[in-house]
Amino acid sequence: SPLAKSDTVIRGGVGVFYDRVPLSVYAFDRYPERVFTGKVTFIGPALDPGSRTVIVWITLPNSDGVLKPNFFARARLVLKQNDAALAVPTAAIIAANGEQFVCVREGSQYQRVEIETGASDDEFTEVTDGVVPGDEVVTQGNRQLYTLWLTGGKPAAVDKD
Repeated sequence: SPLAKSDTVIRGGVGVFYDRVPLSVYAFDRYPERVFTGKVTFIGPALDPGSRTVIVWITLPNSDGVLKPNFFARARLVLKQNDAALAVPTAAIIAANGEQFVCVREGSQYQRVEIETGASDDEFTEVTDGVVPGDEVVTQGNRQLYTLWLTGGKPAAVDKD
């Protein structure tokens, strides 16, 4: 039988939520590796102005009975999806001095490339300008490259072979 989660809180404007919007629920403390797909079945009538949250009920299939009342979880609600969007790992983006940029490998060097971003989640961020498909974006060590760039250094790329 489905489990109705009645204490879920979602931040944001009430006007962007629609009845029966599909969503993913993940990070149950007891089942961190599983993702459950459910539907928003109720949106509370009042927005808390202090926390900018609203109570939302989510119905999840629970045929194996693993979900119990009062489990804590996080939900990801996707209102729009663009399968053609160019996205990079969110961790690859550095924000400094009002700019956002990534480090891109160009031959034997790394370059700092300013980007414009769009939609984002915990893992990926859409890039609307600055990089193109095929660019090699640094996902680990990018902060060290930025520090080297700030001091005037030119970081050399290491061959992947």
